[in-house]
Amino acid sequence: LAARRMRETLPDARIVLLLRDPVSRAYSHYHHMLRRGEETLSFEDAVDAEADRLAGEAEKILSDPGYFSPKHMYLSYLSRGRYAEQIEMWRQHYPPEQMLILSSEDFFARPADTFSQTLEFLGLPQRPLKFAPQMNKGSYPAMNPATRDRLRETFRPHNARLYQLVGSDFGWDK
Repeated sequence: LAARRMRETLPDARIVLLLRDPVSRAYSHYHHMLRRGEETLSFEDAVDAEADRLAGEAEKILSDPGYFSPKHMYLSYLSRGRYAEQIEMWRQHYPPEQMLILSSEDFFARPADTFSQTLEFLGLPQRPLKFAPQMNKGSYPAMNPATRDRLRETFRPHNARLYQLVGSDFGWDK
């Protein structure tokens, strides 16, 4: 929701978006909030409660630049994974040529290639990536397969819209 303000300050910015499989991202986010004590519900209950928890928060953020929404920050497990909506908001303020959209799965599988691609996009000299540790990797129990299937279906139309928007299929629906 900061794209408008950012454009006013940095109109020539180059934007790098690193997107993660939205189902895995939601589950990781949930466990991070659970560890921090920000979440008390089960994952399934938190997902079911999200719409009610976030009702009206985006409107408050847009109407008041100084408003901070803990609910939006901490409890937005699914909404943060609807990437096409977010990219469309950014594209209202920045043209596609100023945006590089990558998948975190590609980054983790081929960090040197992704680093090289990012340097090229930013107009920086190429240099080798010597060290690429995975940071903030959490451990938690596997997601309930029925919940995973349900969320795959929930995100399927959002992912299809994303793939069409960016011209790339990240393979998250398999």
